[in-house]
Amino acid sequence: MNPFNAFDQDALLEALTQYYTKYRLILEKDWNEYEFTNTKETLFAILEELNERQGIDLDARMKPNSFTFQRKAE
Repeated sequence: MNPFNAFDQDALLEALTQYYTKYRLILEKDWNEYEFTNTKETLFAILEELNERQGIDLDARMKPNSFTFQRKAE
């Protein structure tokens, strides 16, 4: 079971950013095999969860539900 399935889309993207930054710092400055392996596995778990969702939450906010030329009544 992926522990990230309980996170909402924004929290997953934030976690992805934080773990990617940590991953890059390990590669560039403080190499540690244990930290590298754990961080890489976490990154892959986050990416797996995002891929399973296929960006549905993100796309829903950006696309209109239907295309019509009629104005909506307020």
